[in-house]
Amino acid sequence: MRKLNVKFLLILLGSFVVVTGGLVLAHHIQYQRIPQAILDQAARAEKEGDLKRASLYIGRYLEFVPDDAKQWGRLSWMLADEKLATSFRSKQRALFVLEKAVAKDPGRNDLRRKAITLALSLNRLDSARDNLKGLPTDTDESIGLKASLQGRFHEAAKEPRQALQSYLLAISKTPKVSENYINAARILREEQFPGQTAEQAKKSQTRNANQADKQID
Repeated sequence: MRKLNVKFLLILLGSFVVVTGGLVLAHHIQYQRIPQAILDQAARAEKEGDLKRASLYIGRYLEFVPDDAKQWGRLSWMLADEKLATSFRSKQRALFVLEKAVAKDPGRNDLRRKAITLALSLNRLDSARDNLKGLPTDTDESIGLKASLQGRFHEAAKEPRQALQSYLLAISKTPKVSENYINAARILREEQFPGQTAEQAKKSQTRNANQADKQID
């Protein structure tokens, strides 16, 4: 009966462990490099103006690093771009990703405002209302920006009086933004509120239109 060579067996076993460990380590290192390589591809596609391909790469990257708030924001901004958000379905997807990006980073008020605009275009008043609540009002500019979006929200909700009040607030806080004058003038032209004569409405419309012209000039 042949005697078992224990020493040889131990050497063989040790070699197997070393080789296996090396392969595992190499695989781990390679796996860690994949996300950065995907981001590099996304950057090249974005530089070439191919937002669709860039968004696909970033989506793939987020499968590896799902908690990267910065890249969620980057992806949502791309998907909301007019070049990609061309259909009802694509706008819905963009809104979904925007809301996810805001949840990852609540301080991204630029994304929140983009989500409100997109939600209003989809008549998603619930989403717009929730995101409006999250906008800050700590400066005149932030108050003006929020009031302008509130005006659009009230218009979508068929609330012209509240819309007008919001636009007038926006005008008082951000007087250089001509869009608010135009929207206020349009409401005054289309609506005649209780207690307001046609002549008063016409004067208000003319006054806001003149202010809008000055801002555009």
